[in-house]
Amino acid sequence: MLNKLFILFICLFGLSLSSFAQGGNDRIPPEDRINECVLFIPNAFTPNGDGINDRFGIKVNPNCFMVSFNMKIFDRWGRMIFDADDYREPYWWDGNFDGNRMKEGTYTYHIIAEFELPDRSDRVEIRRQGFFTLIR
Repeated sequence: MLNKLFILFICLFGLSLSSFAQGGNDRIPPEDRINECVLFIPNAFTPNGDGINDRFGIKVNPNCFMVSFNMKIFDRWGRMIFDADDYREPYWWDGNFDGNRMKEGTYTYHIIAEFELPDRSDRVEIRRQGFFTLIR
């Protein structure tokens, strides 16, 4: 069972490797280090006011510094109902649009985020798109 859990952890969160050579170390290129700033994006949320999963948003490795962020959310008809274009703004959605509660259903997200790596050596851009469910 432990081996299965270990493999699952690597698949979900990536694997970071460091290589040390005599007299120094070798850097891994930023494109191979993108998993250091992995995004957790939920596949459902429940904006019902109970304080649990009331907002749709991302979670990021706290050691990564967000430089830029854009998240767009679309309803099933392709209408953009949320656009966060600044990492200093709230980068979560509360399930409302124009003051109205949105219906239960499937929504689409498009996320582009840029981070400084934990060692501040470089920046990586992460692009994600997918679906999530709003449950009332």
